[in-house]
Amino acid sequence: MSESVVERNRQQQVEWYGEPLSERLGRLLERLDLPQAGLSYLLGLPAPALSQLMSGNRARIGDEAVFSRLRAIEDLLGDPDFERMPSARVDELLATIRSGSGEPRATASDPGDADAGPLDRRAPDADAEPVPAAPPVPQQLPGDPVGTIQALLREVASAAELEAAAATLDQRFPELAEFLRVYGTGRAGDARAHLARTLGS
Repeated sequence: MSESVVERNRQQQVEWYGEPLSERLGRLLERLDLPQAGLSYLLGLPAPALSQLMSGNRARIGDEAVFSRLRAIEDLLGDPDFERMPSARVDELLATIRSGSGEPRATASDPGDADAGPLDRRAPDADAEPVPAAPPVPQQLPGDPVGTIQALLREVASAAELEAAAATLDQRFPELAEFLRVYGTGRAGDARAHLARTLGS
C-alpha cells in the first residue's frame, strides 16, 4: 500500500479515534504486556486486521463490538486501582470484557452513539473481514510460546479454577503448581522469565 494511502488512513484515524490506532492500541499492548495476538483475542479481532489497523493499512474498526471491547479495556486500565489489582482479578475482568458481558460506559469525549463518533458507521469496505464476537480459539503469532500457553490455559479454565488446581498440586507436584500459576494467572512478563529460566535460554 502506498505511503499516501497509509497517511490518509492515519489522518482518518485521528479524526475518528482522536489519535492513530498505532498509539491507542499500542498503549494497551504495553500496559497489559501482551503480544498483538493476545490483544486480538481480547478484542475479538483477527490478528491480521489488528496489524493492518496499527500499520495504517486499514483506517477503521468495522465492528462495533470490537470498539466496545477496546473502550472497556481502556476503562479498566484507567481505573485508579488497576496497578494494585491481583493478576487473577485482572484476568477475570478481561475475560468478562472478551465475552461481551460487560458494557463500557460512553463519555462526552468518546460518545459511542454519535454519527461522527470514533466508530465509523458507514458501510464497511468490500474486502473487510467478518469479525467473530469471541473466537473460540485465540490466534497467536508465530514464535510466542508464552502467549499460546497462556491463551490455551485461560480458554479451558477460569482463573479461580487454575488457582484451585495449583493448590491441589502444591504439596506433591510444586513445579506443576507453579506452572499453572505463572502461565495461568500470572503476567506475561513473569511467564517469559519463567520460560527462560526453566529452559536456560
